[in-house]
Amino acid sequence: HPDSSRPQYADAVSFIQAGLADLSSAGLNPVLEAVIWLPAEHDAWWTPYRQNYAQRLTTVAANLRADLGTPTLKWYAAELPDYLTWGQPELDDLDAKIVSVAAADPYMWFVQTDSLSPTSPSPTIGALGALELGRLLARTYVRTL
Repeated sequence: HPDSSRPQYADAVSFIQAGLADLSSAGLNPVLEAVIWLPAEHDAWWTPYRQNYAQRLTTVAANLRADLGTPTLKWYAAELPDYLTWGQPELDDLDAKIVSVAAADPYMWFVQTDSLSPTSPSPTIGALGALELGRLLARTYVRTL
């Protein structure tokens, strides 16, 4: 897609707002309770993204909360599993940055993914890993209610 490299933040905010408005117009009372966040593989692989990841995650969380008027919006920031082929030092560095942001933010939790079943060495999580990740994130969310 020709726009794949442009920032998607404004589109994401509009999408969330439109979804909430649509639910409200249907007579429901929607509440945005949480953001489930998983870094992209590129965030681990490309050094400039990884080096600035903590600041970027802090900024996007603060901006989204402000733009949506939800100052206590919960964030569940998962790590990329260690079995991915992006390199262990790079994955550990990215994890450390996510941990530091979550430690400084009372409404953000770091979600470890070491329990996910590796399929084979891969640069992506895969279908089984995605299902396991969903269950792991759901359990983490329920524990923090």
